[in-house]
Amino acid sequence: MKIIGEYPHPHFKVTLFAWNNKWIIQIEDGPMIQTYKLGESEITKEEIPEFLSEEFYQKVDLIFSDMSKAKALW
Repeated sequence: MKIIGEYPHPHFKVTLFAWNNKWIIQIEDGPMIQTYKLGESEITKEEIPEFLSEEFYQKVDLIFSDMSKAKALW
C-alpha cells in the first residue's frame, strides 16, 4: 500500500492510499478509523477532493459518534 497524500480537515486526519487498483481513503478520529475503498476505474485522484464533501464528512462524523457510543457499552 502506498501513501498518496493527506487532505486537510480541522477535525479528522484524512489519508489517501493506492493499493490493488483501488483508492483507499482512511479517516481517523482519535483511536477510531473509517476506511473507504473506491476503484480507480470509478473515480480519479483529481475527483477525490470532490468526493470528500462537507455532506460526506457530516455522515462520517455521525458514524464516529455511533462508534463512540458502542465503545461506551463495553
